[in-house]
Amino acid sequence: MPQRRISFGLERTAECALRTAPPIGAAPPEEAPFGCVMRRLMELEDRLRLFEKRVDGAPLWEYARLRVHYELAAQLDLLQIETERRPLGTVGALQWGLGSLREAAAASPLRVGRRDIVFLGYPRRQLQSDRRWWDVHLDPLLEGLPWSHVYLRRRDRRRHYDPIPTRHSVPHDAIDLHVAAQRLLRPLRLSTDDRRWLAATSESLCRTFGVRLDLGPIVAPLLGRRRALVGCYRRMFARVRPKLVVVLAPNEQEQAAVEAAREAGIRTAELQHGAFSPHDPSYAFPASAGRLACFADDLLLYGDYWREVLSSPPPQVRVRTIGFRHFEGNRARHPRGASDRIVFLSQRPIGRPLSRFALDLARHPRFAGRVVFRLHPDEADWRERYPWLVDAPLDVDDGGTCSLYETLASAGAQAGVYSFALFEGAAQGLKTFVVGLPGSEAMTPLVELRGALKVRTADDLVDAERTTRLDVPIFRPGARDNFYEYLRKVVGSPDA
Repeated sequence: MPQRRISFGLERTAECALRTAPPIGAAPPEEAPFGCVMRRLMELEDRLRLFEKRVDGAPLWEYARLRVHYELAAQLDLLQIETERRPLGTVGALQWGLGSLREAAAASPLRVGRRDIVFLGYPRRQLQSDRRWWDVHLDPLLEGLPWSHVYLRRRDRRRHYDPIPTRHSVPHDAIDLHVAAQRLLRPLRLSTDDRRWLAATSESLCRTFGVRLDLGPIVAPLLGRRRALVGCYRRMFARVRPKLVVVLAPNEQEQAAVEAAREAGIRTAELQHGAFSPHDPSYAFPASAGRLACFADDLLLYGDYWREVLSSPPPQVRVRTIGFRHFEGNRARHPRGASDRIVFLSQRPIGRPLSRFALDLARHPRFAGRVVFRLHPDEADWRERYPWLVDAPLDVDDGGTCSLYETLASAGAQAGVYSFALFEGAAQGLKTFVVGLPGSEAMTPLVELRGALKVRTADDLVDAERTTRLDVPIFRPGARDNFYEYLRKVVGSPDA
């Protein structure tokens, strides 16, 4: 299945979309759209005991749940899911295969020797000021790491970033090739009973949410990849014999690594790699889910705020706070100065309404010359998408002259909808305003904990601008020391 871009939809409001679904129970007043979907899904999971179903030896619902949630949200117009790439085709498949063969021939995870720790890196990287592509979540922690380790480097949109700062890095391509070959030569065949179960569950989902959904085409490729991935990780872990496996997300590759590690008695940890909310399908589970086979033993969070957000983790999970070293380093390099500017942090899915909001504010006498509209890298075509900004009385920042952290350091306040950068700005001491557009419910915990204020119009923001800055412990300080302390407890001393 092609990689997808997930974004909040704006064509219909979520409230209207959810009217098509028959109620399972009375919804709480003012319930957020994503919260309503999550509540209904968990009620259905409890009633049908979905987490108990196994296919081909796999915990089916653990692997399928996130994809099913995306499909539900897309059909309810809560998300827009756009394909980021076209199918490979014959020529593209050959190019990918030859490139992966070259990487696999140079180094393979299946040939790595004994290591204390295996890190399964996140595919996406960011270009930093040193002109290298960084895994901003792991690379700042791995610099000078005294424990023996290997970092599995994966492709992002069929490419490997270069150059990178990551030491002890091995491309994941040999495993990717094995998975592709296994899916071609040994495709997963669902039994008659499994197909009946999937059909019945699909019907229940359709009745509950008022959508059309067939689980068969979703589940079969997922479990086919899972079977090949788990087999590869079993072989690798038997050779490497790590004491700890660290992943950065609860997606299918990470789930397969956790499943294989748990079978071998190896401890696993997931390091937080972005924002999540109480209704995030990766972290909110019904009581009937019990102990999950594919969720890491330890969840390493940025700070105490995220403990508050985490509503119902699996019962076996130990939650620890580590911090976010990438944020710490950038905050130290770009200290805040005195400023009355307000930065709008845009994102393509909500760029049009947010840019009009920013323009309304810029036209207010109190904010003349103070408004900056910071574009997301996906908004390079802003002149065509937002023509009203071309000659507007505000500064449009395309990121070409300064980094995001420099922009935040030069401001006194920020506004946005659900960008992770809002948390980084709030932790730097900026007054934070959440604009009430679709997707803003992801910021509800920050608003409820008085780390941000929610506004619906430019006039609301003008009235609220005089408020004092609000403090919430979003990132725990001392990320590297905290991470090393965790490793000493789990792995032992580096020279042991």
